[in-house]
Amino acid sequence: MCSNQTEVDTNIQPLTLASIRDSLIHQEDTIIYGLLKRAQFSFNGPTYDKDCFSIPGFQGSLLEYMLKETEHLHAKVSLLQFFKLI
Repeated sequence: MCSNQTEVDTNIQPLTLASIRDSLIHQEDTIIYGLLKRAQFSFNGPTYDKDCFSIPGFQGSLLEYMLKETEHLHAKVSLLQFFKLI
């Protein structure tokens, strides 16, 4: 949905210690589950090795390159969204 109007959720419950506690427990469970899932995969050493991949015009590891390009893409998308709002 691409709209300048913001939808308001009318079913928002007031903050209580119990609801915050439940939310934090759920977040903790989600993080731990994600870590357990990730632990099933072995370490991919070449991804972190700066000398393993040759990327023209870039000095660094594949991970560093992917991070740089992801940030570059996010910046472009953010800029496009900014100009759409003007």
